[in-house]
Amino acid sequence: MNKVIEIRECSAAYGENAVLHKVSLTIEQGELVVIIGPSGCGKTTFLNCITRLYEPTSGEILVDGEPVDLRKHNVSYIFQEYSTMPWLTVEENVAF
Repeated sequence: MNKVIEIRECSAAYGENAVLHKVSLTIEQGELVVIIGPSGCGKTTFLNCITRLYEPTSGEILVDGEPVDLRKHNVSYIFQEYSTMPWLTVEENVAF
């Protein structure tokens, strides 16, 4: 199988508050991965690092063997909170 996303020792912090510490994960083509855990454990920070909404403080995030680049790689996720625009269709919300 091909490695699609590879996270190598990714760490993230907000000031002095370490949220992620050297997280590593490989997701291969066709795999379904679920990130679960209690509130405040770093799930959203982890996803925000993968999508580059936040810059990790250290580590590497690779897509198809290259550093993740949103201009080149199609990486995104859907928030669990109500973040859709009710005046758009489902397809239009996802495309947005």
